[in-house]
Amino acid sequence: MYEAKGRGRARFHFYSSDLNQRITRKIELEAGCGRRAGTPRVLAALPAKVDLRTGRVVGAEALLRWNSPEFGRVSPAEFIPLAEETGLIEQIGDWVLQTACAQIAAWRDAGLRRSPSR
Repeated sequence: MYEAKGRGRARFHFYSSDLNQRITRKIELEAGCGRRAGTPRVLAALPAKVDLRTGRVVGAEALLRWNSPEFGRVSPAEFIPLAEETGLIEQIGDWVLQTACAQIAAWRDAGLRRSPSR
């Protein structure tokens, strides 16, 4: 029903084993996402952004990654929509913000400073 609704009004969709596999994976990922949110298995990578002209760090970008023991590497394109649907996105967002702030504090403690604005 949801497959047909997702394709627009007045549509139908026949059951297939492929559809069953996608639904099963979605259910398993939803359950896994709920168990993993805010744990070390959900990782926030903070790669530095570097000004190529000066070589100075000018910022960072928070990238969320999920390495699941059950599913392997799960794409953010797959687990972020699930987190949004299940309401876990706020919990994950809070955790990412705390992780990013802790990393910035560690960089400052190590003597790294933000480059001045142009």
